[in-house]
Amino acid sequence: MSDYYDLAGQPIDGDQWMALKLARLRGGGEWSTPDDDPTRVGLTQHHGVVVSTTWIGIDHSWGQGPPVIFETMVFGGDLDGEQDRYATIEEARAGHHAMVARVWPGARRRGAAGGEHTP
Repeated sequence: MSDYYDLAGQPIDGDQWMALKLARLRGGGEWSTPDDDPTRVGLTQHHGVVVSTTWIGIDHSWGQGPPVIFETMVFGGDLDGEQDRYATIEEARAGHHAMVARVWPGARRRGAAGGEHTP
């Protein structure tokens, strides 16, 4: 079984994983906007706190179930360091929104799914 998976959850080898990671770099080494980055599932920032959900592509299931290749992390605030991981992009999108709701309870979400927005 592979340790590396593409965004669709299909097994790939380490060289293919590295190529996908390096494909994030464009020109000067940055995407023109966060929405251009296909590995970013969600990014929410508000008052110095960030909730970020991305494709990591390395299986973190430790052999227990389907490959876990997406991750949400919180940077700053009361839940700094909190994280959740997911097997599919659909789970990752839902998990991002759930984490945003935990970080900013009662806030009304504005913005496109997966894009940068402020609660």
